[in-house]
Amino acid sequence: MKCILAVLALLVAAVPSYAQTGVVCIPIGSFAPLAEKHGEYPAFSFRDSQYKVTFTMYINPLTKTYTLTGISDINPNAECISSVGTNFKPVIDPRKGIDS
Repeated sequence: MKCILAVLALLVAAVPSYAQTGVVCIPIGSFAPLAEKHGEYPAFSFRDSQYKVTFTMYINPLTKTYTLTGISDINPNAECISSVGTNFKPVIDPRKGIDS
């Protein structure tokens, strides 16, 4: 019985760490309709030159949610969801003469 409880405790402890590090990848073109269904639209994209990944940030300005996806040169047939979150807001640059 102690062995079963120890295994259950180990499994419960292992699940959160897997969820925090897991990345979901789906075929190209599959994410955009899902994002649109939830009111998110592609606001901007940028390219990481070191890792050769093109990222796209989808945002919903009403609910302030976002999803960040990436397409790698290594596997251009898959789009990977790297971050999902809330409280998205633009940063206002207080430096004089800089528009943000």
